[in-house]
Amino acid sequence: MASKIIFVKTRTPYASYKDLWKLVELAEFPICYPDEIDWQSDNFYILTPINGEVGPGITPRQPFPKRKCKIIWLNIEAPGEIEKDLIKMFDEVWMCDRDWAKKANTRFFFMASDERLNPSGTHDQPALSLAYLTNRRIPKYEEMGLDNDQCLDSTVRETKMANTKAMVVLHQGEVPIMSPQRFCLTAAAGAAMFYERVPDFYPFEEYKDFIPITYENCVEVFREWINKPELKQIAKNLHQKMCLNTNFKKEVGRMFDGMD
Repeated sequence: MASKIIFVKTRTPYASYKDLWKLVELAEFPICYPDEIDWQSDNFYILTPINGEVGPGITPRQPFPKRKCKIIWLNIEAPGEIEKDLIKMFDEVWMCDRDWAKKANTRFFFMASDERLNPSGTHDQPALSLAYLTNRRIPKYEEMGLDNDQCLDSTVRETKMANTKAMVVLHQGEVPIMSPQRFCLTAAAGAAMFYERVPDFYPFEEYKDFIPITYENCVEVFREWINKPELKQIAKNLHQKMCLNTNFKKEVGRMFDGMD
């Protein structure tokens, strides 16, 4: 039997990962739970997040069972710190931030989107954050007048994303990190993106695919750009790059080109 690419979903649900799992489903990749992994198969298993249900998700680190299959950790969150001993326990680790991938000596994965992830609507409603409201974010988001509803209801969230002008992202803490799911959702909905700076935005181009902001100038830049006619073209460029030029399924496939 030929090797399969299978995503491994923890039995513990994580609401913050729902866009990733919808992309996996749209791409028609098989999904299994950690206790369903066939360790003696030739399959490639992509695991996220690591939470201790299998392997090294907790301390002390538990090794994976003896296996023929390959285990890949897809890390879509801020690493916090680079744990080299943890990384070595996987056959591969993919990170969606090229700067962090270089620091950790792991592979960079461009997590593209799928236009079916969220419908596109009027784009005439207030900008959104859809964020966990930390002390760092609250004063800036309020000053920008954002819709700060976290939209835990999926139907409300889908409608608001379809009609918003833009998504605005400030980092939760002081660690700068790319949040791939936010780019995926914004691109699918056809909205514009304002994103706080990170060391490496690859493959996105500033002022072409999104608007870069800093914590200090975010309010000023947001007010300057939110009603500019050019913002609509920037939103179209992001949609083109992530949903039409490629998509999630194609980018996963590229990671396996030439892999044994």
